[in-house]
Amino acid sequence: APYALSGPGQPASVTVADGRGGPTTDVALYPPDQAEELAQRVKEDFPADSIAAGSFVCIDFTHPSAVNCNAKWYAKHGLPFVMGTTGGDRDLLASTVQESGIYCVVAPNMAKQIVALQAALAGMAEQFPGSFSGYTLRVQESHQSTKADTSGTAKAISAHLARLTAEPDFDESRIDR
Repeated sequence: APYALSGPGQPASVTVADGRGGPTTDVALYPPDQAEELAQRVKEDFPADSIAAGSFVCIDFTHPSAVNCNAKWYAKHGLPFVMGTTGGDRDLLASTVQESGIYCVVAPNMAKQIVALQAALAGMAEQFPGSFSGYTLRVQESHQSTKADTSGTAKAISAHLARLTAEPDFDESRIDR
C-alpha cells in the first residue's frame, strides 16, 4: 500500500526506490493528526476479511519517537505489523501487542546473517560468560548520518559482548558511531 504513518512536520509524501533500478513508488505520509483518515483508507482498500487472511501487514521503520504511538494505532485498528524501528518504551510496546492480540514481529534487524550472528553471540554469552575476560570488544556502527538513535542491533550485540568479557552490561561507550 503506498501510504504510511509519519511524524509531525514531515513532507506529505516520499518517493521510494526498490534498490535495484526498478520503478519508484510515491508513498503518501499521514501525520498523527490524520491517522484516523489513514485507518479509514486502509479499511476501504483492504476489507477486514483480507486483513484477517493475512493479505495486509503494516511495515514500520519510522522514527524512534513514534514506536509506541504507532503500535497503539495498529492495535486499535487490528492491523498486524512488522517493526524494525528501535526506541520507544519496549515494555509498553510488548504489553500493547499482547493485550490487543494482533500479530507482529519486532526486531531491530531483519537481515538473516545479522540475526544468526546475534543468536550465536547470545548462545556463547549464555554458555561461556566471561570467556573473553581481559579483552576489550567493541561494536562499530555504520548508519546514515540522520539516524536518530544508536542501532538496536549494535546495542544487542554490545550486550552479548559485555557478558563474554565479564564487563557491565551495555552502555553507549561500547559502540563507535
